Amino acid sequence: MSKYCVFCNIIENGSDLRQDTILYEDESFYIVPALGALVAGYVLIISKEHIGSMCYLSVENKAKLKNIISKLSAMYLAKYGFTPLFFEHGASYDDVNKSACCVDHAHVHVVPHQFQLGEEMGQVLHLEKVDSLDAFFELGHKKPYLFFANNSSEIFARIFDDDVVPSQIFRQWIAKDSGVLKQWDWRIYKFERNVYLTILHIGKMLLKAKLSAPRQEMNNIYYARGMDGLDKLEVESDYTFVDKQLSANGMRLVNNYSHKHHQHLEINEQNAHIVYQDNLNDMDKADCLLVNLSIKNRLYWGCIIEMGLAHEMGLYIILITGDNDAAKRFFYGRKHVDLFVETFDEALDFLVKQRSDL
Repeated sequence: MSKYCVFCNIIENGSDLRQDTILYEDESFYIVPALGALVAGYVLIISKEHIGSMCYLSVENKAKLKNIISKLSAMYLAKYGFTPLFFEHGASYDDVNKSACCVDHAHVHVVPHQFQLGEEMGQVLHLEKVDSLDAFFELGHKKPYLFFANNSSEIFARIFDDDVVPSQIFRQWIAKDSGVLKQWDWRIYKFERNVYLTILHIGKMLLKAKLSAPRQEMNNIYYARGMDGLDKLEVESDYTFVDKQLSANGMRLVNNYSHKHHQHLEINEQNAHIVYQDNLNDMDKADCLLVNLSIKNRLYWGCIIEMGLAHEMGLYIILITGDNDAAKRFFYGRKHVDLFVETFDEALDFLVKQRSDL
């Protein structure tokens, strides 16, 4: 810790400032909204250790950072429909050359913006493509650098000796691309509305997240949706569609449509036990519960029970809300849900991204 460092001070003493709201925290990192958020959803991943850049992290914390970047990529993809930008201005080991770094404490910028000027920027800044984060960590150790990962998760870097680039250089390019060219300086243009929206949207998304933990396999999916009183063929068709989409992406639906669960059985203890036991047996084979609450004006008692079971069993829970306001209000029960999406396609994108990063 450094008593003169703004990022150390947030952890050590707390802060009443909106931009210092901690949206995520573990033993090694924390995430806050970026002051001067050029777009809503712009956050900073900050090391709790007072070091010049992420390349000085321990081997253990580098692995945690890789997990955070991977999981944020998947979560932002599900929320925004594309992977965010990641960038860092790495200061030198002795802080003599900060290489465009405004605060000499390791922090990575996460920006949900579809960047169109990547090729031009790469040429102007002389960025070179790097094969992986591990390869980049080797290149940037004890050196000042620029690090940039684009919307396709491709990594680019420039390592410096003596020359220094302008302050906030990546922000300048993103500001230009997003139509606010002259408002790139966070010291002057705070974008407080975007900071507020970031807290609202990303804070909700990260409330129960375990970003730095090892990534969880998503091979076996349990699908839950309303059945009672709905057309049998429609429900069966939905399960078939989900099954085909999961299979096409290397996953398995563990609970295919069951006609007997759709029948209007007499409500008694014996029949309830049969349905409960069937659900439990299928859920025991699953890594993730995908629950669709997108139909308006339904109580979804069965799905709510399945969500409770999945939570007790430690399954990852994804909730599809559609435009159902009642479903969206489940964020009050955030403790039981890991990810909210509006469509099945968003959920599938997230699951595919998680698998590809394992």
